[in-house]
Amino acid sequence: MFVIVNVGTELTYHKPRHITTATYETVRGAKGACTKLNKNYGNCGQWVVMSIEDYCNAYPVKMVQKTNLMSGNTYMEAEDTPNCCSPASETYWSM
Repeated sequence: MFVIVNVGTELTYHKPRHITTATYETVRGAKGACTKLNKNYGNCGQWVVMSIEDYCNAYPVKMVQKTNLMSGNTYMEAEDTPNCCSPASETYWSM
């Protein structure tokens, strides 16, 4: 599996109106989509193709310290955790 990564922001490409990262089965499909993205942005080479394993090793998820809203204890949480899944948010406890 392959993904397209923005070199400047280190984020993966999401197709318009989709929540999840666009993944490609073959390197040929990923390179074709990457070429289109680079042409749309003035061929600046800002998008590159990476395998999922390489992306996970190169850009690990950062951990941040949060405080549990109910108990007041601090804990470590992935930076990209949605608000509804975080015990530090009121949304999590009201569901």
